[in-house]
Amino acid sequence: MLSHPHPTADPAHLLALLRRLLNRFANRVRPRTGWWLGPASRVTIAPAGWCGYALKIHRNQGVEWIDLPRRNRVYDRPDEHQLRAVCEALAERRLTWVLPWGLDSEGNLTAPVTPLVRKENGQ
Repeated sequence: MLSHPHPTADPAHLLALLRRLLNRFANRVRPRTGWWLGPASRVTIAPAGWCGYALKIHRNQGVEWIDLPRRNRVYDRPDEHQLRAVCEALAERRLTWVLPWGLDSEGNLTAPVTPLVRKENGQ
């Protein structure tokens, strides 16, 4: 008989492991972009759940939601981890924000976006 319990016997550990596996599976099977929702007009970083943020990409036909990394404190503003994840998510969708971030009517960070355009051959 073991003198200490096995780490997988802890319910919190099992729930965290299950949550990670389900998130990985969901990331593989869900579509990567919301192209069917139309062109993007603006993005919002909003609190989502306990200690989390979501990036909302507002499009003509709806809103695309993207989970961002967890924040350290409950009443914290987004830090460099969340902003880096925002940059990566926008670059993945070939979008960039055009004006400085501002606050919307609910106190969330928001900014207008535009598609990235590549200039080829100096044109």
